[in-house]
Amino acid sequence: MIALGGVTPKARWSRRLIAAASLAVLMVGGLSVKLAELQVTDGAALAGMARANTVHRIVLEADRGIIYDRHGAALVTNSPVWNLEVTPAALPVDARARMTELSELARITGVPEEKLVADLLALVTKNGVRFSGRRYFEQI
Repeated sequence: MIALGGVTPKARWSRRLIAAASLAVLMVGGLSVKLAELQVTDGAALAGMARANTVHRIVLEADRGIIYDRHGAALVTNSPVWNLEVTPAALPVDARARMTELSELARITGVPEEKLVADLLALVTKNGVRFSGRRYFEQI
């Protein structure tokens, strides 16, 4: 042992240092146990809750009605708007079935059948897609 002039050296590990280290080890151990519990035991239930806790966007139509000015004249009125999209390649190949489909579309939209077929033919020709000319829509 080394003589330090009558001073006794302190121990390397004091009680406070041992207590702080023990507390740190216990805290890390407790957190590790909780982490394992969340991952292994409750993982599936928590994942399901997370999937259910998402934001779903829903478009709500405005039900505002007609807007009038101070004199009672209508400024804004509501009118239904719709788009009809027809994919010619998705129409039936059989001519009779295709014309039945187009007749049903004409009935639903209120457009005369001849105009609907002419408009479809014009769009198909305009977009550079040709099937068998005019006969594609008009065969019966």
